[in-house]
Amino acid sequence: SENDSRRSALYRYVTNLSDTGEYGFDLLQMAAVVYLKKLDELHDARGVSLAADRSLAEWLEARSAQLEA
Repeated sequence: SENDSRRSALYRYVTNLSDTGEYGFDLLQMAAVVYLKKLDELHDARGVSLAADRSLAEWLEARSAQLEA
């Protein structure tokens, strides 16, 4: 079903991020939400991953800038 496909795609995306060991639970949770939103918009797994990665990178940059200020 469509929900199984979405769940499977989300699981792969979050697992890949988690496997890098660079992200804590809060970042993985945020990335998962962004991924699902983009999946609804784009309907393309590769494009969704790239868009979610871009959003995560922007969020990390903003957080880093706040910590430096």
